[in-house]
Amino acid sequence: MLLSFEDFTSQLLAWTLSWNTEHRPAPLGGRTPLEAWQDDPTPLRDVAAADLWTFTLEDAGTRTLTTRGVRFPRRDYVGAWMTGQTGMQVRIRFMPHHDHRIEVYHAATGRYLGPADLADQATEEQLSAVRRARAARARRLKKDLEASQRERYAAANQPEAPRRLGGSAR
Repeated sequence: MLLSFEDFTSQLLAWTLSWNTEHRPAPLGGRTPLEAWQDDPTPLRDVAAADLWTFTLEDAGTRTLTTRGVRFPRRDYVGAWMTGQTGMQVRIRFMPHHDHRIEVYHAATGRYLGPADLADQATEEQLSAVRRARAARARRLKKDLEASQRERYAAANQPEAPRRLGGSAR
């Protein structure tokens, strides 16, 4: 017979309490696990609640960023930080049963790059962030192109200092 979630939780909590406060395994010298824990002088280090979720992520291997974002498993995920990163090899980590977001890391260095949200479920705010990042990149590229077209140099067939040509090449 299947237990309801409430019954399962109740039985699990009762067993955990009994195990930790009544059970006396031989390796603990007659103490309960709770007593052994309380007697242990090892300092504890608190992990920020915001960081705990990273311990639940599973590794999904390496993928390549494309103009559509990153594909996992058969769906596209996007993030504003991906703009201009096409071709980069990344490693995907995800939380099972939570397919709305994945976490993306650089494949070679392991450096965290950022989150990616399911493209077909992205909020207007997420889509706007992607559009703003793409527009900013387009402006930077246009500015770089214009700057490169202003300066012209003479051809050289031997080692010499560059010779700037006069006038604009428009």
